[in-house]
Amino acid sequence: MFMFSKSRVALIVLALAPLALSACGSSSNSADRARSDHLQNRGEYLEDAALTSKVAAAILDEPRLRDSAIRVSTYGNIVQLSGEVATVRDAYRAEDIAASVIGVRRVDNDLSVVK
Repeated sequence: MFMFSKSRVALIVLALAPLALSACGSSSNSADRARSDHLQNRGEYLEDAALTSKVAAAILDEPRLRDSAIRVSTYGNIVQLSGEVATVRDAYRAEDIAASVIGVRRVDNDLSVVK
């Protein structure tokens, strides 16, 4: 019968632990991938929501645009402006403001001029 001391058992466990952990890590299943995708999607959603808020706040800081009915939405760091402004100049100004916000990749300006 083999007798192992506690220190020898601990040494064997420590020696085999990396092998066991690497075997667990290499078998990524679909649930792990789905969880990872979900967290990435959640992060992208939160980033887009933050950009929407920053752009909307920046537009509201412009006195000429405060009374405009501008809606801001963001998807994939691309900002879309929609709604109504008083002049073409206001539409371009809103686009310039949105484009100046850090993190915005592109601005799609769908603003209409109301006469």
